[in-house]
Amino acid sequence: MPATLPGIVKPLALWLAFRSRPEEALALVESRPDASARRIAGLLLWKGLRDGPRAVPHLEAGPLEDPVAVVELDELYAELGFT
Repeated sequence: MPATLPGIVKPLALWLAFRSRPEEALALVESRPDASARRIAGLLLWKGLRDGPRAVPHLEAGPLEDPVAVVELDELYAELGFT
């Protein structure tokens, strides 16, 4: 994604994900440093690509001040047997 269009990355990733294109969506957000992009990457890995173990570090780096993000991480931990 061009550096001149950083605001389009997350909406485009969500658009792709909801159109059954999680791999393309993940490529846009997986390496981005901001917490919300990391959360989107984690959700894509976990829910879209069924790769829970790979999703953990992304969701852990997400916006944990958001109670929904915390619940998502807790659910993933439970699914993986971490609790």
